[in-house]
Amino acid sequence: MILNHRAEMGIFVILSFSCYLRPSECIRLRGASLVPPQPQNGPSFASWGLILHDADLGIAGKTRITDESVLVDLDTMLWPCLRVLHEKVHADEAIWNFSLDQLRDIYSTVMERLKVTNLLMTHLYGLRHGGASYDLLARRRSLAEVKFRGRWQADTSLRRYAKATRLQREMAKVIPRITEFATNVEEHFHKMIISVAKGKALPFEVPPELLVPL
Repeated sequence: MILNHRAEMGIFVILSFSCYLRPSECIRLRGASLVPPQPQNGPSFASWGLILHDADLGIAGKTRITDESVLVDLDTMLWPCLRVLHEKVHADEAIWNFSLDQLRDIYSTVMERLKVTNLLMTHLYGLRHGGASYDLLARRRSLAEVKFRGRWQADTSLRRYAKATRLQREMAKVIPRITEFATNVEEHFHKMIISVAKGKALPFEVPPELLVPL
C-alpha cells in the first residue's frame, strides 16, 4: 500500500499523541527510527518501537540526549501503519512526505472546521500534553510510567503537562457528533488510513464540516 500525504499526516498526529512526541521529534523520524517487533524473543519485544534522536544519524534531542526510545505498545492500531512506513524508505530517509509547516496548516484548518479552536490541543505541541493527560485520565499508565514515557526529568514538568482533570474539562467542550466521529477514527483507524490512501470513502459517517476536501 502506498500512503498519500493526508494518510501519513493522520499517522503523524496519532503517533505524536500516543508517544508524547514533540513535533520536531516526530518530523525527524527516519526509516532506522522505526524498530519492528521481535515476538520470537518474548512478550516484552512484541511491540513496535521508536528510536528518537538517532546517534547513528547524528541527531540530538532538545536536551542533547541521543537514542531515547519509546514503545508503541497500547495503541496497536498503529502497528500496520508503522510497517508500511518502515518498508517504504531506507534507513536514513525521512518517513514522512510532507513538511511540518504543511501539517500545521492542515491541522489548524481541521481545528477550525471542527469548531474546537478553543481547546488546548489546537497546536501540534498539544498532542504531547494531551497524550500524557489522556493516559492518566484513562488509567492506561501510572504517573511514573507517564513521566518515563514523556522523558520528563522533573516532577514539575510532569505536573505542567499531565493535567488529567483539565483534559476532562476540555473534552466536555466538544459536541457529541464530533466525539462520535473521533471514536470511529480510533476504532477503525487502519481501515480509515487505507481508505484515505486509496481515495475511497471512509468506513464511517463523516461530520458535514469535514467533507470539504483539504
